[in-house]
Amino acid sequence: MRDIITIILTIIGLWFAGQGLSTWKKQIKGSKEIETAYDLHVAIIKFREAIKFVRNPFIPVSEIQRAISQIKKESFRDLTDNITGDDSAYAYEVRYLKVLEAKIELDSCLLIAEALWGRKIFDMVKPLKDKSKQLSFALKQNFRPNEVRVMDVQNIDNIIYDKSEENKQDNFSKEISDQVELIAKYLREKIEDCN
Repeated sequence: MRDIITIILTIIGLWFAGQGLSTWKKQIKGSKEIETAYDLHVAIIKFREAIKFVRNPFIPVSEIQRAISQIKKESFRDLTDNITGDDSAYAYEVRYLKVLEAKIELDSCLLIAEALWGRKIFDMVKPLKDKSKQLSFALKQNFRPNEVRVMDVQNIDNIIYDKSEENKQDNFSKEISDQVELIAKYLREKIEDCN
């Protein structure tokens, strides 16, 4: 009789331990999903802000001088290759490095998100990343001679210069903000699913 009671108590104890382990695994997974959602959201905001920084139409002379020094120091290239003679090209080149840095962080967060949630998040972030490609292309076009450009000046200006006003974003900024909000909504849903 004692052996039967011991076996029954052992089985009950194992069942409770299994339930506790299952709950613990769910908590760990939920914590990882919340952390991933938070990190990805922060990375997307940094990416948005890096693009916004590049598009700032005001470039002080000191920023241009720092950019020229940085490029000379880091690339060892002859800076006489500036076709248009517009030294602000160097400032934009250095500014765009922030976008590339933010993209690296974003890509890193996306790998973790894919492991948790699948490829859907990549599809959601792609239009945002495409905006950075459009910006890069427009910047290159801006500093090319008119006769070799494939974009007209108005389209270039609409992309590289943030023309937002206090209460109204320009189209390029609005498209970025809309995409960021769509991703943020998806991430909030992932967090709610964990609770």
